[in-house]
This record gives sequence, C-alpha cells and structure tokens, in this order.
Amino acid sequence: MHDVETKVWASLFWINVGILIAGAMASYLLARRTLKPIEKAMEDETQFVSDASHELRTPLATMRMENEVLLRDDEAKKSDYKEQLKSNLEEIDKLRQLTDTLLRLSGSGKLELAAIDASEVVGRAIDRVQATAGVKKITIDNQLGDKSLKLVANADALIEILYIYLDNAIKYSPENSQIEIISDGKKSLAVRDHGSGIADKDLPNVFNRFYRADESRNSEGFGLGLSLASRLAEQMGARVSATNNPSRCGSGATFTICF
Repeated sequence: MHDVETKVWASLFWINVGILIAGAMASYLLARRTLKPIEKAMEDETQFVSDASHELRTPLATMRMENEVLLRDDEAKKSDYKEQLKSNLEEIDKLRQLTDTLLRLSGSGKLELAAIDASEVVGRAIDRVQATAGVKKITIDNQLGDKSLKLVANADALIEILYIYLDNAIKYSPENSQIEIISDGKKSLAVRDHGSGIADKDLPNVFNRFYRADESRNSEGFGLGLSLASRLAEQMGARVSATNNPSRCGSGATFTICF
C-alpha cells in the first residue's frame, strides 16, 4: 500500500512539474508574441528619431559651413553676403518644410470626411504643380476631365496626396514628357508618369519614412512626401500603392489611392 501511495505522489509530482514547464514555455512564447510588435514599434520609433535628427542636422551643417567659409574671406563683398543670406533662407525654408511634415506625420486620429467631387479636387492639385511642370515642359493629362466621380474623403487631404504624387512624378519624368491622372471610375485615383520606373526591391518601401529609392529615382528631398501621403490616406480609411507601368504603357510608375 505504501509503495502505491509513493508511486501516486511521484506521478503527481512529475505531472505538476510537466504542467509548470509547459505553462512556463507557453507563457514565454505568448509573451514573445505579444512583445514582438511592441519591440518593432520601439525600434521603428528609435530609427525615426535617428533619421529625423540626421535630416535636421544636414541643412544646419550646410549653413554653418557656408557661413564659416564666407567669414574667412577677407575680400568678400556686400553682394557675397547677400547671396549667402539668400542661401541661408533657402535652407531655413527646407527646415520649416521638414518640421511641418514631421508634425503632420506624428498626428493621429481620423480626418473629417464628406462627399466630394473628385474632378474639382484633381483640378486644384494640378494648379499647384503647373509652374513646376512648365519648367520641364511636362504636360499633365487629366483623363478624369469633367466626368463626375463622387468620393467620400477629406478634400484638403486628397489634394495634398495628389500634389505629392504629381510633384514626385514631375521630379522623375524627363523633359517634354506627359503625366496622366487616371481613375477606375469608381473609387480610385492614380498618377502615372513615364520616367525610369522603380526598382523591384524598392517598391515595397517607397511609402516608408525617409526611404529613398536608387539613384535612378533619387533627387532632393527628405523622403517624407510619400510617407505623408500614406498617412493621410490611412486617416481617411483609404490605401495607397505604387506599381511599375505595364509594357504597353511604356516606362514609368503609377501611384494610386483607393477608397
């Protein structure tokens, strides 16, 4: 009888040990799964702060270097100082644009939505880039025209997204080319350029903050425009995407917002 009791207690002991080990392992795995997105968010935030600090330092370093060079020049004229002040103002304007964008990216919550006429919004976005497009003799073909396309969106946010798309397309389009604004006629708008397109490895990342594609699509800027477009779309419950044009449409890329 004593041996039976001993075996029972031993079995219960090892069962409890097994349960404790299994429970500990399950808790560990669950904790890792729970903490993983938090760790990723913290890593992204740390990287964002690091990238933002770098971008903020760059214009400041440029101004300091140019000012120091001018101060060492004993033969500098009044016109040289005026030119330097003009350069400083340009760098200050870049800093203002960067800080404004960073503040908008840090915003949270949903935007106020209403039924809007897409053709009117498209027209206002085109007006903002006509001068820039004119410098490169780029034609903007609004294929939406006067067609009625009703969307539930925030008009100002949608104008900003289209402006970012158009400005981006102009940067990467050759002179004397064409940019089209197209729609599926239901719930999407897109901007199509005929530049060099986007490398396949870069496509998944073009909407990431501070991301710059390879040299074929590299120009001045902070790498925040498309990230802001993505953020604004998210606040409207919409989504953004980027694809390379099919061969029948020639080279270039298409950026879309879909509601």
